[in-house]
Amino acid sequence: MYINEAIRRAQSYCPSEYSVSEMYTWCDEVSSMLTIEDREVFQKVTLAPDLNGDILLPEDVGFENVRAVIYNGKYLKKTDLRKVQDLGDIKSPVDIVFSMPYIPIRQANYRGEITFDKTESAITVHTDMYRAGDSVNISVGDKSAELSVFDVKFTQNGFKLYVPKGSIDDFSDTEDGTVCRIITDKTVCDAPYDGMYVDYLIAKICMYQRDFNTYNQFMTAFNSRLDAYKRWITNNIPQDGGKLYGWW
Repeated sequence: MYINEAIRRAQSYCPSEYSVSEMYTWCDEVSSMLTIEDREVFQKVTLAPDLNGDILLPEDVGFENVRAVIYNGKYLKKTDLRKVQDLGDIKSPVDIVFSMPYIPIRQANYRGEITFDKTESAITVHTDMYRAGDSVNISVGDKSAELSVFDVKFTQNGFKLYVPKGSIDDFSDTEDGTVCRIITDKTVCDAPYDGMYVDYLIAKICMYQRDFNTYNQFMTAFNSRLDAYKRWITNNIPQDGGKLYGWW
């Protein structure tokens, strides 16, 4: 289910004064919990030792996220949360398999000056919030357009977003307006468990509205779906303990 669909259902069942932005944050609470506890995503990086023979992890990877260290084709034992077994005199690169941190929904909403370059089919904004592959909604006065961003480049005038040829011909060269990323994120779990997002959103609304009876009902429904999802995960994980193969 798309996150926007979960929010639409929650708003339909339980209208409230809370913004979509707030509901994205609540959905992040569910997604981060499921990602950390049940649906880890792994990545491998090959690192060479420095001059002192030390292996330096990437800045955004803590040692607690390391799931496997492979040296010369052998798994190394993780002795505690600070080190692995002694590597001895390291001569060759080491493969590190780590759990990717959860990345929150990126709410990119820019308001300000927009420069339209029709020759290069690009718009320039003064923020680095956008990425290649984003879909954005541009709104200037009574004109608007939904566009795909093919590339983003930094220039001395700002960040230039490249969009389809001819898609910005109706806009003036420089105008004040808004550029909003169209959220296309999905729930971490699929049907029939994705309804837990709707349950959780309604429960949060009711909690802040101090309607604790309804809150308890939807938190019970949320926990029921969550337990069923965890049972499904347990029944479908590898029976050998989930050892990682084929990383080297």
